[in-house]
Amino acid sequence: NNNHTHPSNVDPEKVVVPWSEINSALGQIVLLLYTLQNTPFSGISFRKYVLQPCGSCSKIGLLKRNNTQTPSSPQRPKNERRRITALTAYLDTDNNTSATKPDDTTQIHSKPIYSPKPPPLPHEVTWYNLHHYEENGSMLSLGYYARRNFNMALEALLFCIAETCLVVEKRDMALAAPYTMRVDGLVVGKDAYLEGNNSKSEGEGTVGGLPFSYDPGDGERWTLACKYLLTNLKWVMAYAVKQSSI
Repeated sequence: NNNHTHPSNVDPEKVVVPWSEINSALGQIVLLLYTLQNTPFSGISFRKYVLQPCGSCSKIGLLKRNNTQTPSSPQRPKNERRRITALTAYLDTDNNTSATKPDDTTQIHSKPIYSPKPPPLPHEVTWYNLHHYEENGSMLSLGYYARRNFNMALEALLFCIAETCLVVEKRDMALAAPYTMRVDGLVVGKDAYLEGNNSKSEGEGTVGGLPFSYDPGDGERWTLACKYLLTNLKWVMAYAVKQSSI
């Protein structure tokens, strides 16, 4: 259970987890996804979000697909770009042929097959904080807008995990996620195939049938949803270990 009640009013049978540990755990999840994304030939990539692992202050950024070009940088005509590209290729070929000698000491190095994607520019991303703090009676508690920002980051995290589990189950159906995740049009999990294609993901993201958004009035529900999410990540870890051993 998360720390949103005063310690004197807490049931002794319940364990109160401080927000510092919750934020650190979320940061570890971001670091795991970031590592898998940058592992060569893992097949895992995120098309909508950018991960920024930073411990208990991690963030998730939403890519602005429609703002990839700024007004300050005018577009060049397509034919001009083709001429420049062709000229550059011709000059590179000419330089390589003139500098290369047909002797046995010449070595030709091929380019690596895998190359990570370059990071996006700052104006191309909208960042959301994957860390929060809320406690009754505390001056450090964050308000409604911070909670809304945090829930946006949670939904983005759920979407990234759903994309990861989708790659895992396509490569090995035995490692499909045990708890179905529904977020932003994705329905991922071993039970998703039994339910058919008539069930689409609408509304807020859920895992195991529970909303993944944080509600200070229902901490037990959110704790159970986090448990389901961590269980799905165990299957992702099994996939990563299996791929590293091949």
